Amino acid sequence: MSQNNNEKNYLSQACLLLLTILIVLLTLPFFITEETSLKRIDLLSDIRPELKVVEESIYNEVALKPTTTAEPIDSLEQAPKRDEDSLRQQKEDYQQFVDSLQQANQTETIRIYDFSPDSTGLKTFIAKLDTSYTQHNTLRIAVLGDSFIEGDILCDALRNQLQAKYGGQGIGLIGMTSIVAGFRRSISHNFGSWETEFCLNKGQEAQTMYGYRYHARAGAFAQYRAQKNKNCHAKATLYYSTTNDVDLEIRTDSTSTNIRLENSNGLLQSKVIYSGQAQKKLSLNVIGNATALTVFGLGLDDHNGVSLDNISIRGSAGYQITSLDPVQTKAMAELRPYDLIVVEYGLNVVSAKQTNYESYRKTMGKCIQNLKSYYPNTPLLILGVSDRYNASGSLHKNSVSMNKSQLGMAQDNGTAFWSVLEAVMQMGGVKELTMKGWADRAYTHLSHKGGEKVAEKLFEAIELERKYYEHQQD
Repeated sequence: MSQNNNEKNYLSQACLLLLTILIVLLTLPFFITEETSLKRIDLLSDIRPELKVVEESIYNEVALKPTTTAEPIDSLEQAPKRDEDSLRQQKEDYQQFVDSLQQANQTETIRIYDFSPDSTGLKTFIAKLDTSYTQHNTLRIAVLGDSFIEGDILCDALRNQLQAKYGGQGIGLIGMTSIVAGFRRSISHNFGSWETEFCLNKGQEAQTMYGYRYHARAGAFAQYRAQKNKNCHAKATLYYSTTNDVDLEIRTDSTSTNIRLENSNGLLQSKVIYSGQAQKKLSLNVIGNATALTVFGLGLDDHNGVSLDNISIRGSAGYQITSLDPVQTKAMAELRPYDLIVVEYGLNVVSAKQTNYESYRKTMGKCIQNLKSYYPNTPLLILGVSDRYNASGSLHKNSVSMNKSQLGMAQDNGTAFWSVLEAVMQMGGVKELTMKGWADRAYTHLSHKGGEKVAEKLFEAIELERKYYEHQQD
């Protein structure tokens, strides 16, 4: 009799436990906010009722216009002075050009706002697009950002479109190790026996804008293979420093060779470790004096055409740019110069309770100025943060506020600006993208497909700039 009672007690306890777990699963997503350090995951998202669609009138309040007033920032005294009359005329000419295309149903493109002194900041970049392949030059683009672009999301699709039209191949700069190697689709990446130094780790020394350094250990290796029937590279360049001579074994589809990296006395240098016909794979093995080698990145490029580097730093707000290592950053700027630097940050600053981001505008303004000091002749394009939803399903007004501050930041520092928020809203908002599988269930990050869609719109914006400069020459 007591045995039956015990069985009933165990059954009731098990039912109570299951009920408690069910209640926790149902309510947990509503208690985890964007300020929580944990990533919000809704385990029952597939069976939860759809979130209410929010009116887009909130988004329509965004003043994404080149005439938006930006309060001056005292700390940015070196911000470029502009001839307001010529600037106003330039904007009017551009707007008339865009209006004429829209009236002819030739474009619904989300335009780039250029706040350079004469509103022609992207002119040299656009001009080189058409000539980089035919004149056997490489046009380099760097995309700096956070987890929104990691795994080559958005960057891979933009790279493919630019290379398809303007020539080039390869996936650009890549590290020896990667936390998203299993997630990235543009290349297969295997590695071992490297000690990775990350710029956001506590106590780390200042680095370059790439954010990583890789210290070789005995048996260190890295292997790369192109995906999607593409080529990995036709030219491979290693960026490194050594404290002794280091021997490498380099293998590609059809070649195998040993290369010696001579002692650089700790100074950052570059060396072409392969140049020839396009290859689908490359492997690098450290076979001597491994601990003397520090690698900053490997450029997998072509001899000409477009090269685009994905430089994603998970968890970053962009603030690390204010304290770059001056010697190493200057060396990298000389060894691997850029024709355009795209800056995508802000995702990790946006929170549900904060609606004013003017302090971020000021701090990131200092970052932009520091970046400009190392790349004085390189135009910068700031990307406004994307659309986001919170647990209750309402539109994040703070994403709108951040876009306004980022737009003002572009004006303050004479850079160009393009809004990812506007692009996502044109496609129906992040909720619509999530329903299509183009964004994650946290309503924050894009999937590879969503990245492709946003990249298409950014490519269209670049093409509109090119058409405008052609129109100016006529």
